[in-house]
Amino acid sequence: MNNPPTDRLKGIELISCAKSVASRGLQEATRQCGYSQDTQAFFNELEQACNALGINISSINDLVTDQENLIRKGGVEVAPDSSTEL
Repeated sequence: MNNPPTDRLKGIELISCAKSVASRGLQEATRQCGYSQDTQAFFNELEQACNALGINISSINDLVTDQENLIRKGGVEVAPDSSTEL
């Protein structure tokens, strides 16, 4: 029987890792968080970690912020011309 690798992230560390790479997709998040190609085990553990904190997710995209979505889709950043002029 195969034992899962011990370097798989759990809990808040898993959530932080998954959130940091969520915009790159499920496979990349799975790999970066120590689950190799086992996307099912990764998402199950992520879902449990989120539920323990009262966070409900249905996909990895739930961890992508609106700001990240705008950047990825080529949104426009609005900022003043300088620190003293709008």
